[in-house]
This record gives sequence, structure tokens and C-alpha cells, in this order.
Amino acid sequence: PPLTSPTQQSEDPPKKKRKRVPILKKKPHKGRWVGLLSLVYLAIILLVWYCIASISEEWWFSTALTYLPRAPWLLPAVILLVCSVVIHRKSIPFNVVSIIIVLWLIMEFNIPSGAVAGFSKRENLVIVSCNIQDYEPNFRKVLNEIIRQDPDVIAFQEARRIHPAFLEQYPDWHSLVVEQFVVCSRYPIKKIGTCESRAFQRVTALAVEIETPQGTIRLVNTHLMTARKGLIELSLGAIFSGEGPEEVEHFQRTREEEASDTWLFVSGISSESPLIIVGDFNMPSSSSIYEKNWSGYTNAFLATNWGYGYTSPCKSHRLWLEDTPWLRIDHILTNAHWQVHSCDIGKTNGSDHRFISARISLRD
Repeated sequence: PPLTSPTQQSEDPPKKKRKRVPILKKKPHKGRWVGLLSLVYLAIILLVWYCIASISEEWWFSTALTYLPRAPWLLPAVILLVCSVVIHRKSIPFNVVSIIIVLWLIMEFNIPSGAVAGFSKRENLVIVSCNIQDYEPNFRKVLNEIIRQDPDVIAFQEARRIHPAFLEQYPDWHSLVVEQFVVCSRYPIKKIGTCESRAFQRVTALAVEIETPQGTIRLVNTHLMTARKGLIELSLGAIFSGEGPEEVEHFQRTREEEASDTWLFVSGISSESPLIIVGDFNMPSSSSIYEKNWSGYTNAFLATNWGYGYTSPCKSHRLWLEDTPWLRIDHILTNAHWQVHSCDIGKTNGSDHRFISARISLRD
């Protein structure tokens, strides 16, 4: 063979290296699942909101949604948000929107309607209302909070008598006890009448006249039937058999009849006088029954307060925290004669309901 020089050897082309074929890795599906679940849960949240806000107590399922705790709807959205941050950031907006809808619309965070009145030359009147549950478990806790409100008129439901501690604090006040209703005031009180509803064969309201420095006013102390007595029929077996939903819807129709009877009574005694309606309505302001009967009046909390203002239930429940109410079912309503300046909700659990108070005055 011919001899080659070292220079020639160095100029020989290098041997080609074999290319490694990359191993194809399967794309992870976790991100896709997080995105899909986030979108599906947003759709569920929108459906829940629609049921509560638009259907409400006209269907058994939306009735249950109206009265069950609403904060638990937050938990899946928060878990999905954390997963989105870690795995699939494109789905973050879906979960943020879900959380906003729950906190604002489903849990009914209130933004004042703008009807709050400013300074008035007329003297203010402070009204307090509370379902006192026969003064149990600790009326003195409630009373101490009420004293700080410096009230002019106090209305109790489920009272049936006047507690000795109340008489000690307000010995010179005027008072009236009819059925379960108690009305007390620093001004003279006169009974007008009671509403005896045919729906549940019970007295649902007491109407009185009060001679205040602002003139004669009328006050209605009311307590409507709770939805809970119908919802307890919703056991799993009753739902599948259809009996539970039928019982709930029948009970709701009866509640609606009772609310209508009470509204007719109030309309009959109010005439053109300054009117205040207080008490345990046993329904939130988003309720379809409330909308049909009471939306024509000014709701003191909706007009003046930010937040949730939950008033009940405060008792401990098997699957819920003690002293953590989740519904605003106690209200103070006024007709057009009044200006609403402020509204407060109690903070203690001396009863199953927090008290509600409002500072109002007659329009100039």
C-alpha cells in the first residue's frame, strides 16, 4: 500500500458520530385536569348562584341551597387555585372568579344601596329586635349588647314574658306582651291588633302604636315560620323516593301563604302612618318569598351596611362551628316616611339569633 505522510493522516475526515434518538416522554396530564376541573367548578358555582338568586324557594333543591351554609363552596375553589398556581397557571382566572362569586354573590356580601341618610334635624329613634328564644342560653349577654345601643324601642320574638334582668335595667319603660311577642319602649305603647295566619294556624305578627317625640308611629313585630321544619324531610331515601322534595315544596307553599297573610295584615294597618316592621322573618333578603312580600320596604341593613350581617343560627350544629351564623334572616324594614342612618348586628351568642338594631328618623 502507498505510504501516507502524517499530514495527510491528520487531514482525513473525522468519523461521524451516531446521533442519539431522543426518547419521547409523555406529556403530563395533571395540568389539563386542573384546567378542566377549574372550568367545570366555575360552571357549578354559576349554577348555584342562579338557583339561589333566581329560583330560590320555588324549587326544593334551590330551597336547600338557600338555607344551607354557603361558605363550604369556597373550599374546592381554593384547593383548585393552589393547584393552578403550582401546575396550570392558565386556569388561575377561573378559580379567582369562582372565589369572588362565592364571597360576594353566593354568601351575599352586601354593598349599601346608597339609601343611607345623612344628618337630620329630627330626633333619631333607635330600634332593636331579637328572637330571644325564651331568653336562653344567656340573655344577660344579649342584654348587655342591647344596652350599649341606647335603644328607644325593643322588640323580642319567642319571649312570652319579660325577663327580670330586663325589668331591672328598664324599670320605667312601657311594655306589652302578646303571645310570643314582647314590645318595650321608653314611650307609651298601644296595641292595634295581631295577625292570625291560616297557613300554620298561628299568630305571626303584633302591631302597636307608639307615642314618640317625633309623633305617633306604628310598629309591627313579626315572626314567620322557619324553612328548617320542611328541609328536615330531605333524607337520602326520601329524595330518591320523591316524597322528600314533595314535602319541602308543599311546606314552602304554606310558608309563602303565611308571609302573604302577614303582608296583607301589615298593609291594612299601616295606612299613611310612619311604619317600622321588625323581627325574625326566617328568610334572607334573596328569598323569593321575601322578594314577593317585603322588597317594597327599605331594609335597614341593605341600605346602610357593608358585609354579611349574619344573624342566625348561633347554636352549635353537628357539622358546623358554634357561634358562627350563616344567614341574615332577621330584619328591620321601614316605609317611605323614614330615613335610615345606620344598622348594627349583635356579636354574642346569648340566643340562637343575633340582635339587629337601626337608627332612623322621620323625613324632614
